[in-house]
Amino acid sequence: MEAWGTYVWCRILPIFIACSAALFYHAASRRLRFMTEHPLVAGLFFGAAVEEVMNLIVCPSPRFTPGALTNFMTDSRAAGHMVVVGLPISFSVRRFAK
Repeated sequence: MEAWGTYVWCRILPIFIACSAALFYHAASRRLRFMTEHPLVAGLFFGAAVEEVMNLIVCPSPRFTPGALTNFMTDSRAAGHMVVVGLPISFSVRRFAK
């Protein structure tokens, strides 16, 4: 039964985090016009920030510590979050939040 609970938790938590990230980006973009005027740059930085939060707060990993920022940009997960999380959120906010 414990494996089933872990499975459900691991499926719900990333969706909650992604929705929370989108809500945060939308709220911040209302104040910072740069985020809607330049969604490519803002989205890439936001995706990197989401990855940083995931690594430092949500699920810290021993291989990624706050002092190891040199490995950050070479980490494939960071690039993945920049493209798969940051860009869709930034372009969606630009398109749909008027």
